[in-house]
Amino acid sequence: MSCQFNRLPLWTLAGVLSSSAPVTAWACATCGCTLSADAAAGYSAIPGLRFNFEYDYINQNWLRSGTGAATAAQVVNSPSNPALGGGEIEKQTINRYLSMGMSYSPDSEWNVSVLVPYVMRSHTTFGQQQTPYSSSETASNQISGASLSDPGDLKIIGSYQGWLPTHNLGVQLGVKLPTGHYGKAVNFNTGPNAGTPLDASLQAGTGSTERGIAYNTLTTNLLLVSRSPAESVVVLDAQTGAEKYFLNVSGVPTTTPGVAFGINMIGVADDGAVYSPGLTISATSPPLNIFRWPDDSSNN
Repeated sequence: MSCQFNRLPLWTLAGVLSSSAPVTAWACATCGCTLSADAAAGYSAIPGLRFNFEYDYINQNWLRSGTGAATAAQVVNSPSNPALGGGEIEKQTINRYLSMGMSYSPDSEWNVSVLVPYVMRSHTTFGQQQTPYSSSETASNQISGASLSDPGDLKIIGSYQGWLPTHNLGVQLGVKLPTGHYGKAVNFNTGPNAGTPLDASLQAGTGSTERGIAYNTLTTNLLLVSRSPAESVVVLDAQTGAEKYFLNVSGVPTTTPGVAFGINMIGVADDGAVYSPGLTISATSPPLNIFRWPDDSSNN
């Protein structure tokens, strides 16, 4: 989907208050990312402590195919992965981000920033539809909706910008903490999909709890191990990254922080069988487990 991206003035508190001009841009994103906002927040070559407050608004309401617009019929009849037998017809996603940042620069070359986002998102979709497309698939009774208003993932970013005398070239490194809800935290609350989990990419946080990933050459699926909100193996479309379904993980123990992970890495054998070992600091308590699925189909 395509979207309109608007940024309200960014206010910086550094002894006095000042503001930058509003910015309007066009962008395309599945999850409503804030583009360069995270990287730009708190950037300064002036030593001192700064506080940043920013509001981002992204309205995604156009279906896209490549670099152009697409119709619902094109999305369903010409999916990026023909094996899916159709495609999802999204209606609209409205993203609102309220971000607070604190940045400290001991000198003109070094800087460390802490960003705390709050995510407000509403999403409507006609859902995954099978080929061939018919107009009944975009009828009003096919619309499912979900909304969330939750903290996102906290980010800590360190930057160095001393490569040039003008201090406008540098590098950034950071970590993201799993403070936002992820996985199956929010469900659709209206429409045919009511009660089912909202797409993982639309939750408030990514969780930063993904572990191993594997590619199945027989099915062309990607398999991703996650530990949030509980141990899970997500089957993804390798071409689009779209979530398809979850493998059955009944019998897999839950994670014990600092002691063991129920499942950790993952691999696919030549015959398509899926293997996932846990992780433990002891071979006996708790024991190391290795789990096996005959294949990566939705029946397992």
